[in-house]
Order: sequence, then C-alpha cells, then structure tokens
Amino acid sequence: MVDNQQIFEREQVIQRLGDEEVFKEIISVFLETCPQYMIQLEEAIQAKELSDAQKAVHKLKGAASNVGSDLVRDNALSVEQAIEKQDYTSIFSRFSDLKENTQALQDILVQELEKNQNKT
Repeated sequence: MVDNQQIFEREQVIQRLGDEEVFKEIISVFLETCPQYMIQLEEAIQAKELSDAQKAVHKLKGAASNVGSDLVRDNALSVEQAIEKQDYTSIFSRFSDLKENTQALQDILVQELEKNQNKT
C-alpha cells in the first residue's frame, strides 16, 4: 500500500497553479470525470477494444497529471504501454494497480475538498 503523499502531491499542484480556487476546480473536474474514464477503460479492456481503451487511459493519464498524481499518471502510462504492445496479461495486471491507486486518489481528493470547504 502506498501512502497519500506518493499518490497526491498537494504542494506541487498549488505551486504550479498558483491559485487555490483553480486547484479546487481542477479537483472537482477530476472527481466528476475520473469515474467515467475508469468505466470506459475497464469496459474497453474487458471487450478487448484496444483503441477505446487507449483513448480512455490517455484521458485518465492527463487528468491524473493535472491533479498532481505522478503515481496514477505513471500507472496509466504503464497500462497505455501494455495496450500498445497488445499484452493482455500486462494490461489486466497493470489495470488492477491503476484501479486501486485511482480509487485512493479519489478518496484523498474528496478529503481535500472537504477540508477546503471547512475553511470557508
């Protein structure tokens, strides 16, 4: 199990964005779109529709990067590379890691938003 700081680097994102409000907006968008991307990706992998899987994992990789999760971004890249190689064994095992870390990231980001709401 990885710790929260490995999944999400808050200070890195705040420094890059320079604005707490933009930060909250990016988190909100991620929490809205991430579940959709994960569903699309999982369904495409199960159906062995690699083109659709490639599109979904690419969107997820960008979204993870936007919220400052190098770990989830790297997990998504790993899945993307396995898809490119059409290596189904790797696709399934790497997707499992991606799914676990993406869920952890979503949980952390929900807590982030709750902390920010309690400050106002």
